[in-house]
Amino acid sequence: MTKNELKKYLMLYSKISKFAEENHSVCVIKRWGRKQKIDIPEWVDKLPEIFEIIESENNFLLTSVIEKAYKKGINDRVIITELPVTESGYYRLKRKIEDKIYQLLILYNCVSEEDILNNKIIDW
Repeated sequence: MTKNELKKYLMLYSKISKFAEENHSVCVIKRWGRKQKIDIPEWVDKLPEIFEIIESENNFLLTSVIEKAYKKGINDRVIITELPVTESGYYRLKRKIEDKIYQLLILYNCVSEEDILNNKIIDW
């Protein structure tokens, strides 16, 4: 699993979480006005536990972003207007959350060594 793959599934998490809880490996969701078949990887089952670990920091912005962006799937623009944070601050926080999730997935052995080594620091 790469960071780009993680970001893709985090964007879809609000739609596929119900299917993942029921141990489905594939689901069909409506995306951009069309039905789309999505393969659900095994590591998606670990995301609720990872969200709890991150939310244990008891930070209002962290819990709000996780709840609204990932669990409910609310648009970023709406979240930025609701939270007391700048646009750049929001995206910086979101990137830090995604990095922390990726680190925890490494800890859970969901990321292979090859994926870690192929993850470029600077990709021009």
